[in-house]
Amino acid sequence: LSKPTNSALHPERANSLTKHPAAKDLVVLAEIYAAGDKFDRAITLAEEARQLAQAAGERELADNIRGRLNRYRNLASKGPSP
Repeated sequence: LSKPTNSALHPERANSLTKHPAAKDLVVLAEIYAAGDKFDRAITLAEEARQLAQAAGERELADNIRGRLNRYRNLASKGPSP
């Protein structure tokens, strides 16, 4: 993606129109934000996705998201990429 933050606008808008977002959709958005060094937003979305996955009993997905959260937090602590 050449401009991840711009790429996130349409999915973010679509997500805002959804009354019940799906965990997998939020993971995709989190990845888009992380690719654009927007780790605060990526972490927020991933945390919400993990909660949804746990509530739905999707343990494997929740574990996967937990790994993504750890990666986002690690990258956020290093600062923006060059």
